[in-house]
Amino acid sequence: MFSKTPSTIGSFYSNAYKMISTWAVFVSRAGDGRRFLGVATHLDPYNPSVRETQAKQLRDTVHVLLQMYSCTQVVLLGDLNSGADEAPHQIFEARWVDAYKSDHGEYGPHSFTFHDWQGPAYIPEGIGPRPSHPNQTLSDPDSPVDFIMFGSVDARGLLSVGPISAGPSPAITVQQGSTLVDKSKYLGVWPSDHYPVVADLQLPVSSYWPDAPGYAWESAPKGTPLPLHSIPSGETGKGGFVGRHISSGCAGEISAKKGLVEWLHVQGYKEGGSSSEIEALVLRGETKKRWISVKSGDRVPLGAVFWFFLGSTRRIGTCT
Repeated sequence: MFSKTPSTIGSFYSNAYKMISTWAVFVSRAGDGRRFLGVATHLDPYNPSVRETQAKQLRDTVHVLLQMYSCTQVVLLGDLNSGADEAPHQIFEARWVDAYKSDHGEYGPHSFTFHDWQGPAYIPEGIGPRPSHPNQTLSDPDSPVDFIMFGSVDARGLLSVGPISAGPSPAITVQQGSTLVDKSKYLGVWPSDHYPVVADLQLPVSSYWPDAPGYAWESAPKGTPLPLHSIPSGETGKGGFVGRHISSGCAGEISAKKGLVEWLHVQGYKEGGSSSEIEALVLRGETKKRWISVKSGDRVPLGAVFWFFLGSTRRIGTCT
């Protein structure tokens, strides 16, 4: 939640709507190291000072998440409810790249994405006081309010605008000519009161952040030494270690004997098949793991990475 207490469901800043951002770490099942933090957000529609605060909160939260999940790349999909010349976009663009501008240059006239279900016939109302709402400010420019942005972490652990040369991995790139505002109707109707923004982004191989605090999945083929700092699958350290089947992404338990990987047990897979593509979950830096017991209907804890059934109890492991 966008608020002073973001973990509290339903919380919000004063004089603002209840708005949220959501995020997930996307990992390639090809086992080629490609991963990125994907973030979707929706900022306040009528309070510019709150939008600016929300943008700063999201910017800072993204940096924490990149470290926690050992990512060097972030992609933001945002309805900022404000234009490219306003504070939220400028805050993000100071660290991230606007995909459309990277592909086509500056936004021209009639490039608006909000169309109020009217399509090309819509005439933006501009920026200023909202009629009949004295405490609200309208932001309806003749330019987009919806954006795709992306960024990379440089060698100092900071988000860097554009390609980086000294960082732990190359930067995301935009496929030239792929970015567009889709103004099509579908089955004769507008699918939304906003036009969708579309872009093809190329994610570099091996885009995890090896030196960041957090965690990483490391290859652990059968018969090879278990990776250093692998996470035990129980509190006492007895038994197996947390692993996963690469092509399916399913979590399981690695059995090791005398420090060598024996097999991976994944529910629903035979031992022979699941043990052919194994990765072990390892901790980075000063990060520590913690087990949390949860039940159906509970919120997923921040930092949740893996889970196991122990008897009738589901336990989620977090990295902090």
